[in-house]
Amino acid sequence: MFARRILRFFFKSIYSILLLVAITLSVAVWFLAPFIGSDNWRPFDSIMSRSIFIGGIWFFFIGLMLFIFLRRRRKEKAMTEEIAETVDDGGDDVTSAELGELRDKLKTAMAELRKSKNGRKHLNELPWYVMIGPPGAGKTTAIVNSGLKFPLAESMGKTAIGGVGGTRNCDWWFTNDAVLIDTAGRYTTQESDADTDNAGWLGFLGLLKKYRKRQPINGAMIAISLSDLLMQDEVTQASHALAVRRRLNELREKLGVRFPVYVLFTKADLIAGFSEFYDNLGKEDREQVWGFTLPLDTSKGEASPVAAFDSEFALLLGQLNAQSLERMQSESDPQRRSMIAGFPSQVAAMRSVARNFLAEVFQDNRYEQRHMLRGIYFTSGTQEGTPIDRLMLGMARTFGIGRQAIGTGQGQGRSYFLTRLFEGVIFPEAGLVSADDKVERRYRWTKRAAIAATVVVALVTGTLFTRSYLGNQDLIAQAGTYVDSYQQLSSTLPGSPVGDTDLPPVIDALNVLRDMPTNPAAGDPDPERRLTYGLYQGEVIGTQAAQTYRAALNQRLLPRLLLRLEEQITGNVNNPDLLYEALKIYLMLGLEGPMNAELVREWMNIDWSITYAGPGREALRNDLAFHLDALLSQPMAKIALNGPLVEQVQGILSEMPLAQRVYNGIINSPSATSLPKWRITEAGGPAVTRVLVRSSGKPLNDGVEGIFTYAGFNDVFLGEALGVAKRIQNESWVLGPRGIAEQSDAALTALSRDVLDLYYNDFIARYDAILGDIDIIPIESLSHAVEVTNVLSGPTSPIVNILTEIAAETRLTEDRSLIGNEAVNEGIGRVAQ
Repeated sequence: MFARRILRFFFKSIYSILLLVAITLSVAVWFLAPFIGSDNWRPFDSIMSRSIFIGGIWFFFIGLMLFIFLRRRRKEKAMTEEIAETVDDGGDDVTSAELGELRDKLKTAMAELRKSKNGRKHLNELPWYVMIGPPGAGKTTAIVNSGLKFPLAESMGKTAIGGVGGTRNCDWWFTNDAVLIDTAGRYTTQESDADTDNAGWLGFLGLLKKYRKRQPINGAMIAISLSDLLMQDEVTQASHALAVRRRLNELREKLGVRFPVYVLFTKADLIAGFSEFYDNLGKEDREQVWGFTLPLDTSKGEASPVAAFDSEFALLLGQLNAQSLERMQSESDPQRRSMIAGFPSQVAAMRSVARNFLAEVFQDNRYEQRHMLRGIYFTSGTQEGTPIDRLMLGMARTFGIGRQAIGTGQGQGRSYFLTRLFEGVIFPEAGLVSADDKVERRYRWTKRAAIAATVVVALVTGTLFTRSYLGNQDLIAQAGTYVDSYQQLSSTLPGSPVGDTDLPPVIDALNVLRDMPTNPAAGDPDPERRLTYGLYQGEVIGTQAAQTYRAALNQRLLPRLLLRLEEQITGNVNNPDLLYEALKIYLMLGLEGPMNAELVREWMNIDWSITYAGPGREALRNDLAFHLDALLSQPMAKIALNGPLVEQVQGILSEMPLAQRVYNGIINSPSATSLPKWRITEAGGPAVTRVLVRSSGKPLNDGVEGIFTYAGFNDVFLGEALGVAKRIQNESWVLGPRGIAEQSDAALTALSRDVLDLYYNDFIARYDAILGDIDIIPIESLSHAVEVTNVLSGPTSPIVNILTEIAAETRLTEDRSLIGNEAVNEGIGRVAQ
């Protein structure tokens, strides 16, 4: 019971649902947010950060609730204004003053309702019911005498907010549990002025749809007077049934919802014997329901609800017959006793009329959707008029004789069978109405998403620690497996001191440590979320794995890299250019000079691409590159270098002129070697291969290195040459004390000039060699000679193109031209010779 009250409290309105969501999020943030983050970033560890975030949550939800509240108020105010404007003059008998008073009364009623205790629910939260039926069917009487509580009764009297002198358009009855809309009878029959009545009816439906998009109404009540139904001929009955059916169809089509329909046969007190039969009922007994509720139908494939009328009506008659014996025994007046005895028969005589009416209204039609006939009930709002003897009426019609009056009602003003019908049957079924298809689709997906989110949260919360425990158990087991595998592989490697450069076995062992779960070196240190809720062991395992991996890199990989560099140094003693770079890398890895990780990677990758060449060993090269990055990104162990070898190499390099060494370093640098070559085939044009050859036999596309072009000089060489002093100072440590001696002011002043002179000499030599090596293709015949001559002397002569391109490449600065026009002419003459 207590749990049900709690659930009812939290789910009774949008505000309580938002409150529940805010509380849930706040609790989740307070207890679960500290687990969000990584080792170095935990944004919700402090109480202050969580408090600020929770405060933001509550600020957002309070703002959202205030927005919804104000939006509903504005919507209800607009609805009130529009409802008031729908009141028309209804003819000359209603003055403009009366209409103005009526509109003011409606606005006042709405304002009073919002101020009332139950009005705080908002009008849109209450169920809305529309009551339709022919004029004089007793719709208003049923509502007035229903026993419902009207919150405006004290301030405005127990009257509806609506028509003047009868229900002119709509009467709006505001009760504590629902809003009842009593429509004018002319809206149902539309007999007096069809166009006007239809326009008013459709306008009324549009008003409902505009302000209650999802569920404009929660149900419809059809009020049909039994006295009218019994006195009408079949044509009139069919006409009224057809009108009711049309109004129901219009409600379904215009509002877009399927709603329950309750048929109220009113003025049951006019059935002969009714007052005598139920005269002894007390107030509570008069509030009970007289009629029957039909089972919910789901589709047209099932039997029509009207089909159950006969069986349910028979049960009703059975109860009346049983009650009549008891009533006859308690009644002493013979005339009243006869009326009581005949009452069940009078009710039975209505069966065919009621069934025919219901069949006309609710019969299935393949072109129309079936209405949800929820129940059929008999009511009496007051006792006025002359009771009708259905049996005598049938005899009078058959034999053409007059009908004897039974007597008139006493006007007691007591209501029968209304209160519980509204409060116990109709209002509790407000949720049976469907929603507008378009709106419902959006609400349906929203509801599904909310349910799915709730289920997911519940499942995650319920299994959180279980999954964390099991996951961490697996994590520990996996780590143990990796440790065993590494120990097995490392046991096959030679111990210290390392005397080999065989890297593949070492890489296999390092791969195991790298791939160990939670090892930060794997590149993704963030653990799986399922493991981090309170029991996470990854930080402990990861720390140990990282330490072991770091030690293995320093003990297994680094010594072998140094040995490999010693082999390269020893094997290239006569290659000063390579020797200098190898010594530099060797000293860097030995922590004898400033580290340049990019230079080390480039050197090692080139060596591995040669040593472990081929696509089949690409994975090995990638692993080597990964482990080298890991080695260079952490504190490296200092390993003693081969001192005598270092001194020997430094002595050899010191014998080479400083300018030559610097120059060689520039032209052999990666930025220089990556430049595209200058080629005769590209400069001469498409016809060059038809008229020219190389005297040396080299291919025409064997050109000049990119460093010896205009772009190579200005983009690469010049900057390096002008900054040679800084380069020497930065790399003086490579040659040890000898390198420091080379940093004298006189040596550095002449160094840039000497380096440029070496470049100019090589530059001129390259293009002189090209020009001296160009020759005309051997002539094979007279026609061939004519063709060659025409190409060479044409506007796109390859020789002219080549010399023009060479001239452009050799204009290294605006005021310096190594080869001018005279040189071009000289080159042409040389080729001609």
